[in-house]
Amino acid sequence: MPDKTEAESAIEGLNGKELKGRRLNVNEARPRSEGRSLTLLDFHQGAYRAP
Repeated sequence: MPDKTEAESAIEGLNGKELKGRRLNVNEARPRSEGRSLTLLDFHQGAYRAP
């Protein structure tokens, strides 16, 4: 988003709303930590290499 006010407004407007019967959880993105855990998508894309 171009500015913080616009982003905060979008978060407030969407957080907690329902979409196709499921409640949305919207928050500000944070940088990933270096020691992040692998996800199912990582395995699917071949990011994991067995030792």
